[in-house]
Amino acid sequence: MSQVIDGFNFILNINARTMNMFRAGGTEQPLRVATSNYQRNQQLPQDLVSSDREFVISKKEIDKTTYIKPKRGDKLIDVAFGTVTITQIIEMVIMGELVGYRIRAN
Repeated sequence: MSQVIDGFNFILNINARTMNMFRAGGTEQPLRVATSNYQRNQQLPQDLVSSDREFVISKKEIDKTTYIKPKRGDKLIDVAFGTVTITQIIEMVIMGELVGYRIRAN
């Protein structure tokens, strides 16, 4: 099982960038975040009504921070994307084990 998780993390790191996560009352925590277009790729262009951004954060990266898991309302701060607010979190599970989070933010 650890090889599957290691493979998942390896693939995420190919497209990952360092961003800071900030929670009200806390401090900024740096972590590696991969961009994602998963939801958009399932919609036809004329059906796309959301301009939200999507990211994937591995559980391994979250475990490096003082946060237990991402929460709605947390902020992701990046030079290119600016500051975005997390609006949706979907747990990513492989063979019964939590490996990361798919995040929508605007």
